[in-house]
Amino acid sequence: MTEANSDFAIAFWIGPIPIPWYGLMLLFGFIAVFLITYIEWKKKKYKTFDLFLLFFVGVIVAIFGARWWYLLFNPKDFNGFISLFQISEGRSILGSIFAILIWLYVYTTYFASYIEFRVSFSIILPNILIGQAIGRWGNFFDQNVYGQIATNQLQFLPSFISEHMLIDGFYRQPLFLYEAILDFLGWIIIAFFLKTNTKIKPGVHGGFYLFWYGAVRASLELLRDDKYIMKIGDVPTSFVLSFLFLFYGLILIIYYQWFFEKIAIFNHTYGKFYYETKIKNFKIKVLTFFNHKDQQKYKNLIDNNNLNYNNFKKLYPQNEYLDIVLKYKIKY
Repeated sequence: MTEANSDFAIAFWIGPIPIPWYGLMLLFGFIAVFLITYIEWKKKKYKTFDLFLLFFVGVIVAIFGARWWYLLFNPKDFNGFISLFQISEGRSILGSIFAILIWLYVYTTYFASYIEFRVSFSIILPNILIGQAIGRWGNFFDQNVYGQIATNQLQFLPSFISEHMLIDGFYRQPLFLYEAILDFLGWIIIAFFLKTNTKIKPGVHGGFYLFWYGAVRASLELLRDDKYIMKIGDVPTSFVLSFLFLFYGLILIIYYQWFFEKIAIFNHTYGKFYYETKIKNFKIKVLTFFNHKDQQKYKNLIDNNNLNYNNFKKLYPQNEYLDIVLKYKIKY
């Protein structure tokens, strides 16, 4: 077997312009994620425009998130302000995920509040696994982000793969393949088991994505070649951050499955009533301080504006209360 050369990374040429496999794999992954998400999005009767905006701004956010995250945990590669925009250099998928989460929350909170964050979180994030599974083949064609030296000649793999894992004179662990398989398996679990189970509540699917991908990355970090391990000092930051993703995902699974509805209903009913009453009484006390003549009048207002159940029922009659309960007790 001969060691693969750099021409392997080129899919085809358009005149003098080379079209790399890496870029094509990312494009195919993006298209797959968008199409699968679009199907689920329309089932929820959300606007297509919002999905387009989420995706296309999300791509930009993900690219810069990947770069800035990399620089944050590889400060030795920071060479001034221009480094922030050198998006073809070192990147981290963990940074992309983090940036996408922030963008999704900002958009559904401030620009399209009719879309509930936990529902969009459950629709979009798990489908990223398909994009990651396809995109990892770009690493194969580019022959980067590979693993440690393999103790065998990868005879268990098709020759098409094993021949091109001969890098710098050694056969390398095909991390791209391991992750692609595990990513696809994670998507199968979410799409065909969790999303079809009516007992699983919105938000859990997104939490499971973070849990699953964190576990996958933490496991594969142990097999990476040293030059692809991000470190600050002797601390392998990608390994540590993968565990944080894992635990954060686990917390979200528990929160969305068992606590979100109770907390949301409380916050939007009695909790809101509690704080509104406290604010009203504070304003009345301020007026009392500056108007001594009407102190008794203000005192009566405070007495009537207390936190008793009758006042709560006036603010939230039964039908309105039940509407709020139904809003947060939706099924995926």
